[in-house]
Amino acid sequence: MEREIELHSQLNHPHIVKLYGSKKLDGKLFIILEYLPNGTLFDRIQKTNMTNEEIIDIFIDLMDAVAYIHSKNMIHRDIKPENIIAGEDDKFKICDFGFTALVGNIRGKNHKRMTFCGTNEYFAPEILNGQQQSEKVDIWTMGVLLYEVAHKRSPFKTETYARLKTITPSLLIK
Repeated sequence: MEREIELHSQLNHPHIVKLYGSKKLDGKLFIILEYLPNGTLFDRIQKTNMTNEEIIDIFIDLMDAVAYIHSKNMIHRDIKPENIIAGEDDKFKICDFGFTALVGNIRGKNHKRMTFCGTNEYFAPEILNGQQQSEKVDIWTMGVLLYEVAHKRSPFKTETYARLKTITPSLLIK
């Protein structure tokens, strides 16, 4: 969780949940985040039919946040509707930076990522195939997310990553 706090603390963007700090009490680490009272994108998908204009507005904001994350030499690796929350202004923000990692050459150190992490239905082919990860994994996930918001279902509904791996091998982003 310390790594999550360290990386999240470097991010300041209107469509990323604000991290105000952290506190250790009785051996437990707590993080203090911006209050976002209007539910997750998952809730919105389930409860409403969004117009194309609403979907476009949400995705412009989210893609701007993803581009910002990438500009910091980071990849999120777990973008999904449950990790996107609406604030009081009903604007959505990306949260949960537990799988976030540095990528690329930073201060002379090459950060290669091949960790198997994320959520089954959103795995990019690189993750499924144990290949080096880059910003492409978040871009793939945003495409899956866009499909899910537009169609109210995931394009890859499966319970196991082994089954998902048989569906997507030819879809590898090059």
